[in-house]
Amino acid sequence: MVKTCTKCGKAKRGDQFRQYGRACRACLNRANRAYYATNSDRLTELARQKYAADPAAAHARDLLRRYGITAGDYADTLGAQDGACAICGQVDSTGRRPRHRCRSRPPLL
Repeated sequence: MVKTCTKCGKAKRGDQFRQYGRACRACLNRANRAYYATNSDRLTELARQKYAADPAAAHARDLLRRYGITAGDYADTLGAQDGACAICGQVDSTGRRPRHRCRSRPPLL
């Protein structure tokens, strides 16, 4: 299937478009990079405010995005290990996570 991009006007294969998009991926990527370049300070500040508003929710989002686990899974694993790193046994006083870098993924901490 061939579609025509509404931004560059070129005819391209259907796999070079998003599922319901009219602009090709290359044009969208170019537009997104340009937007971020002109608004990076504002976007960074918004991300900081979002984190400051609820650090626990930010931690949960980060765990899900990076490792594919929920905050509950992380807490269960850390609880089963008595709050210690599974590699070296170091315990963090806050109980949230070991505060060092063993180069292991959170389920192994």
